[in-house]
Amino acid sequence: MKNSLHFLFALSLVLCCAFIAGCPQKPNSPAAPQGPLEKAVIGGTFIDGTAYNPEEYAGKVVLLDFWATWCPPCRREIAETVIPMYAKYHDAGLEIIGISCDQDAETVQKYAQENGITWKQMLDPEAKTSDGMALSTHYGVEYIPYPILINRKGEIVAKDLRGDDLVAAVKAELGKSEDAAETEIEKNEAIVETKAEEKEAEAETKAGEDETPEETEIEELEIPEAEEIEAPAVMESEEIEDPADTVVEEIEDPTETEAK
Repeated sequence: MKNSLHFLFALSLVLCCAFIAGCPQKPNSPAAPQGPLEKAVIGGTFIDGTAYNPEEYAGKVVLLDFWATWCPPCRREIAETVIPMYAKYHDAGLEIIGISCDQDAETVQKYAQENGITWKQMLDPEAKTSDGMALSTHYGVEYIPYPILINRKGEIVAKDLRGDDLVAAVKAELGKSEDAAETEIEKNEAIVETKAEEKEAEAETKAGEDETPEETEIEELEIPEAEEIEAPAVMESEEIEDPADTVVEEIEDPTETEAK
């Protein structure tokens, strides 16, 4: 009896381990790629009416994010992970293209505006490959949220990552640690501040140059004015006094002659 119980217990352990080993589990980090990476295929029209332009995303790390406004896990992942990640790493080279499974563009646009989603959006039927296949079909998307991470060379490096795993993968593709990315952002801000200071200094210099000619002009006007008024006044005084003395002498001379 004891042997039977031992046998059954051992058999149960074996079956349990086999079951656990055979269950598909979501990886915590992207698996190392085997062979050449798959080239990403993106195309279609955004909900604002503009067509996808490959040049706009060339050399960037791009996240294709399949989601929907009616999907609670999607909304939670966007609010807790994607929005903060985009704000932090956009200046370092991260771009996101949202591909919504909603039925109309107005719903997506309204939700994006109300919840701080600033990257461009497509509707799933409008996101297509060059041969007209929907991107969700092309990539085999069976559930959402379903992010696809694309490196700077346009190759797919990870799929179906969320939370910290997604952030870590993005940081790895950007080739920067968290501190380095923040330093890059601070460097950009410093450049903007320096340019602003240079413009302000240039404006002050220009204002100083505009004031200098006015002061010079005033000095030039004052000097000639003093010379022209004072000098002729002295000369006029001398001219008046001389004829007076001459008249007096002429009048006195005849009187002296008669007296004699």
